Amino acid sequence: MRKLLFILMFLLPQAVNFYLYRPASAGVQAIYLDGGENVYFVRYDKNDIIIFKTSSEGDAEGSCSFPRYDKYDFAAVDGMAFGENGGAYCAVSRIDSRNFTVSYQCWLEINFSKGTSDIIYEEFFPEERRLVQPAGTRLLVEGDILRSVTVRPDELVFNDFDVTEKTRLSSAVYETVFDGGAGMADAYPINGGAVIASTALGEVFRLNPDRSHEKLYGDAKKAGGFSRFAADANGGVYLYLHGENRWIKGVGQDFADTRIRAFGGLWQGYILDETRYAFIKDDGQSAELYANGEITEISAPERSRRRATAVSIAAGAGLACLYACAVFLADKKKIKISLLYKQAVIILAVLGAGVFAISKQASDALEKQHEDNIIFSLRKTAHKMSNLFDADDLGAIDLSDPSGNPVFEKITRNFRYAVDVTKLQKLLPDGESAVTTYENHYVCALLRRDGEWRAAYYDNYYVNAPVENIIGTKAAERYNAFLERGDYDGAVMGFDDGNGDWIAVIVPVFDSAGNPAALMETGISKRQYVYETQLESRRVAVRAGAVMAGGTVFILAGLWFSLNSLKRLRKAVEAAGNGEYKTVPVKGRDEIALISSAFNLMSSRIESHTRNLEEHNRAYFRFIPAQLLKKLGKDSILSVRRGDWRHIDAHILYISFVNLNEVTEKMDDSQTFAFFNRVYGEISGRIIAGGGVAETCGQSELVCLFDDAKAAYSAALAVNRRLDGVNATLFKKLKCASSIVSGGALIGVAGHEKRLCTTTLSGAVKLSGRLAEIAAHYGVRIICPADTLKPNFARFMGNVGFDGKNAALYDCYEGDETEAFMSKREHGGVFERGVEKFEEGEWYEAKRLFIKFLKAAPSDLAVKRYLFMCERNETEAKPLLFGEQI
Repeated sequence: MRKLLFILMFLLPQAVNFYLYRPASAGVQAIYLDGGENVYFVRYDKNDIIIFKTSSEGDAEGSCSFPRYDKYDFAAVDGMAFGENGGAYCAVSRIDSRNFTVSYQCWLEINFSKGTSDIIYEEFFPEERRLVQPAGTRLLVEGDILRSVTVRPDELVFNDFDVTEKTRLSSAVYETVFDGGAGMADAYPINGGAVIASTALGEVFRLNPDRSHEKLYGDAKKAGGFSRFAADANGGVYLYLHGENRWIKGVGQDFADTRIRAFGGLWQGYILDETRYAFIKDDGQSAELYANGEITEISAPERSRRRATAVSIAAGAGLACLYACAVFLADKKKIKISLLYKQAVIILAVLGAGVFAISKQASDALEKQHEDNIIFSLRKTAHKMSNLFDADDLGAIDLSDPSGNPVFEKITRNFRYAVDVTKLQKLLPDGESAVTTYENHYVCALLRRDGEWRAAYYDNYYVNAPVENIIGTKAAERYNAFLERGDYDGAVMGFDDGNGDWIAVIVPVFDSAGNPAALMETGISKRQYVYETQLESRRVAVRAGAVMAGGTVFILAGLWFSLNSLKRLRKAVEAAGNGEYKTVPVKGRDEIALISSAFNLMSSRIESHTRNLEEHNRAYFRFIPAQLLKKLGKDSILSVRRGDWRHIDAHILYISFVNLNEVTEKMDDSQTFAFFNRVYGEISGRIIAGGGVAETCGQSELVCLFDDAKAAYSAALAVNRRLDGVNATLFKKLKCASSIVSGGALIGVAGHEKRLCTTTLSGAVKLSGRLAEIAAHYGVRIICPADTLKPNFARFMGNVGFDGKNAALYDCYEGDETEAFMSKREHGGVFERGVEKFEEGEWYEAKRLFIKFLKAAPSDLAVKRYLFMCERNETEAKPLLFGEQI
């Protein structure tokens, strides 16, 4: 389960990234070239506008993005310009999709290396001053001055900006006074502050700073001579003559053929100069750049998607690591997660998924309802518009000179105010005012001449050009497919113009022969009703969320009361883990009650079984002490096996009972065992209290293991004092000699599988037994080598050879009786000097010193043994040394 959650934590950001970065809805909308070798793509993704800077080979060098949508508004890049210092600038308009008016305009300076954009100047338009959607904005950079010209239906607005101070310097408005106000199609600023503009009637003008103007090309009586128009910074003008399928270039009134390649009316072509031209390919993601006769294919990079993918992978890894850390800390700190919380998470997840599904279905249903209402309204509007015109009158329109034609004027008056329902309704006959309830629709008329669709009136302009040159090749294909299908009752189609999705309805106008001579198309942006659908969907989601929250609280309250029994059961389980076996009350007959009953039965049986195990363990530990198990590295007696062994460093206390047989020779069997049990019980208690363990318990000796030499010495003192102070009538007769030796030892388990015992094997054990014999022979209670321990109250006894080594032995007389203790402490120096003389072979001098000590301690057995050896060594050739007579 944890692994699954770990994987889900990593995949969650990837799913979000996949949802947010689905394939682009619009693709590349425009291409710009600066004076160098750089190409700039403007691409509209699902939610953003991204401008990419690439080389002429398509290598990405930077990008900048900003939001495309904001409620009803959508943003569009109108134009770009580039300075000599490498600066890049663009103009952006924000358009209200409900009525096609401009609510905001700004001019940006873009830093592609940082991916940022700074506002040079911005302008907000209140509702009463909203501008009709401009046809476009063209830019030009002259030093630190950014010039822009914006084409509007009735005027040209020319602005100068200081890009260093980020301020507007001046603003000029050119009214469309020529040709009766037919409207502007396009305009370009050029050096010197002038503007090159073309009208919808196929004329080209130069507008000077003093507001004078001169015609450079065209004749109002022969409109429609070109369908594409461009100009460079120096005032050069480029026209595409669609009838002749070629480009011409002119400066002033001198227009002539150029070497610019003809592109068959491709509607998204971009001219930089007479040798460089670029256009977007049909896939909407790549382009072809023509430069000096060579063709280079370039594509818009996916840098933003790659960056988002990298961020999502990093976020997924971060979430997975956080989850892993939380699990680790929960395990380490033993944090308990309530079942109530888990149930809450499950409930919220299920209800959340349900709310999402309901909201999605509600959103789809609302959007479908809105779309159906809009389609019905658009069909009604298109039919009413088509009934206003007679096909024969439409066929009589002279496309080369439409002025003065009443039918054309009627089209102009109606379609000019297509975005204003009030004005449009006034132009309809009485009783036909209820055209549509939506104000953001558009209307256009398409005439069919010589088998070719032409836009008679489009976007508030009269245009005499093939549809593929104005709207695009795909639009022309849709119209032809409409005719081939024969569905004349108002066909519905959808398309994307780069600023969003649209719904359009087509209604034909038939001539006297019954053939469609024109099409009336009316459409509406999906942005409006999609946003309204989102608002209503949010309301549904909020209501469903409120119901979900209330239901969750109600369910959790019920779970909380139901889980109280589980809480009591949990506490009982925790107490059982601590060795306290309790029962829980059983209420009802539900599953929790059954579990509680089963727990009570289990608890009683475990308590009984545990009690028996404890009694068995206590019985086992009487034979194999827990200290021995620990030294063997075992946690339980159940894990002890025959052959287990371990090498340890130990301090061995060897206790030998000197006269045990003499004390018990007149006792019967019961008295002997009772005495033996009493003695060993008293001694073992002192050993255990001192932290030792009695490893071997024989008839007349006891081998004990200690972790510390001082602890062994203290236990030996306690044993001697116990024998002296308690039951003097019995223990006073018993004498013991002890030795303390430090060294390595092998401790292990040996014997038969049915009868095991512990044993200790080492030279230290043998030495301790040997020293205990020496102590008994010389009447010493506690003896130990110098390398093991040298207490404050000790006297040198002599050197003993063992396994090729000499051990200096000391009599630790702190546990002796008071008289012996006092004599050894006061005259111990005389005894030690005698031992030293004895070790040097000076028997007479040693004898003299021992006699001197004997006068102070007449009952000291050790000095008597040394006097015997001195007298013998004086007469014998081979001397008798310390410890050899045993």
